[in-house]
Amino acid sequence: MTDDIEPGAKGIRILIADDHPLIRAGMRTCLAAHPDWHVCAEADNGEAALQLAHAHRPDVVVLDVSLPLCNGLEVTRSLCRQFPGLGVVIYTMHEEQQLLMDLLKAGARGWVSKNEDDVVLLEAISAVAEGRTFVGRATGAGFSSAPAPAPNASMQPLLTPREREVVKLVAEGATNRSIATRLNVSIKTVDSHRMAAMRKLDVHTVAEIVRYAIREQLIQP
Repeated sequence: MTDDIEPGAKGIRILIADDHPLIRAGMRTCLAAHPDWHVCAEADNGEAALQLAHAHRPDVVVLDVSLPLCNGLEVTRSLCRQFPGLGVVIYTMHEEQQLLMDLLKAGARGWVSKNEDDVVLLEAISAVAEGRTFVGRATGAGFSSAPAPAPNASMQPLLTPREREVVKLVAEGATNRSIATRLNVSIKTVDSHRMAAMRKLDVHTVAEIVRYAIREQLIQP
């Protein structure tokens, strides 16, 4: 199902992908609360989601993990590789820690459990559309409570206080420019701290920074 909305239209263009018609209908009703948000297409399987994303170029894709033909993880990897600026929100019943970590690595920036209130999904879409990362309360609690491996202390990456501060702000969704203003330093300095921290932590995406920040309790989900 698609809506006759031209690419480039004002507002947020959203593609929803779920194999349950009632869930798609519920999401459409929920999103209707925002007049500037437009559901440009609906898919009931992963392959259709990829095809419709190419055809409609949405700003945000909301998708389930358990999609027929091509699962949500594979769809996320493909979309984030082909459209780096696209925001992917995972909306699912699954809360397995390894799966969520894999989705983070794949490039998803939003995670919401279907057990949460509709308002949480709206918050996730809004955050992701603005380039920020959002972890739903149920999902975030799972990350916070998940036991972390206990490597030898000498193997732990050691961030400087300023690097930790930059990592915290990045995980909260701040841009390099806003961090520079807040810390009263240059954007180049912020970028240097950010890159140094990512190198020490061996992370490559904002989503991985968020996962680290939640695990280390630098931010609250």
